Amino acid sequence: MTLILLATEQTPAKPCRHQVPSLCMPVLLLLFCFSGCGGPDTGRLGMSGTVTLDGNPLSEGTIELYPLRGTGGPASGGDISNGRFAIAPAKGLFAGSFRVEIKAYRGTGKKRLNKYSGEEFEVREQYLSKRYNQRSELTCEISTDGENYQEFHLKSE
Repeated sequence: MTLILLATEQTPAKPCRHQVPSLCMPVLLLLFCFSGCGGPDTGRLGMSGTVTLDGNPLSEGTIELYPLRGTGGPASGGDISNGRFAIAPAKGLFAGSFRVEIKAYRGTGKKRLNKYSGEEFEVREQYLSKRYNQRSELTCEISTDGENYQEFHLKSE
């Protein structure tokens, strides 16, 4: 069998006039998509306020807000420290009505052993009335007008 190679004359590659614009288009498209005047407006609203127990600031705890029927969006919440709490707009709520749960824990003096780590820990108990958490009677309104500052005055049982 005889192999015949044919030599062909190759012309030097000519740059395509459309090559540069076609490479720039994806870059320009990305720049356009990510440009703007700031982050997107999600419609979420921040909220802050105070929580007292028997007239004194609640030393520490948590606050959770759950949308009531007719209010859209997810639940949200935050920590309470020295009677104050704040929920940033990024984790905030949509305007509407919410059921509020407030919880606070304290040590019982009892110790238990963590069965996974083998470490001993103090047992803590939730000490606020269930009417402020599991069976909460607390509600609040979040509005697009104003600063959405709420005060919750709790009483011991």
